[in-house]
Amino acid sequence: MAEALSFNIDALQTFLNTAMGELAKKNDAFKVEIVAIKEENEAAVTILNTKIEELEGELVVCRVVVGNGVLSATSSHKINVPKSKYKGARSMKEVNFLLGIRVILTCNRHQGC
Repeated sequence: MAEALSFNIDALQTFLNTAMGELAKKNDAFKVEIVAIKEENEAAVTILNTKIEELEGELVVCRVVVGNGVLSATSSHKINVPKSKYKGARSMKEVNFLLGIRVILTCNRHQGC
């Protein structure tokens, strides 16, 4: 019986040693994969940081262009208001006459007077 136990212990030890060897190999492979993933992530972060800096520069340019556009838009546009050609004074009779004509023309248009 002692020999059977000794054989079982030896078999278990061999099995454990084999399992430990396989786990060590898998662990080493896993570490290599982790290092590769870290390097890929660092490269991606570097690329993204570069792109962010480029976009921030473009944003500054856009803000300057829009800011200048707004300033020039408000200062360069002038409203063209028609000016009266008549420079003299009008008497009340003329004003009443013109208002009377306006009323007549309005009534004729609507056919209500």
